[in-house]
Amino acid sequence: MYDWSKKEVEQLANWFGIKVTYEGSGNKVLTQSIETSTNVKKGQTLTVKMGN
Repeated sequence: MYDWSKKEVEQLANWFGIKVTYEGSGNKVLTQSIETSTNVKKGQTLTVKMGN
């Protein structure tokens, strides 16, 4: 999700039924707590660090 907008993250979270917490400020994703290509479960929490 690197370089995704907050709106894009929210849309993905809605599709998969996951919760998102945000760290930092800015309008683009810098890092995410769930590894790329990892299966997610409904209700799981994803933490993303935002920046510019």
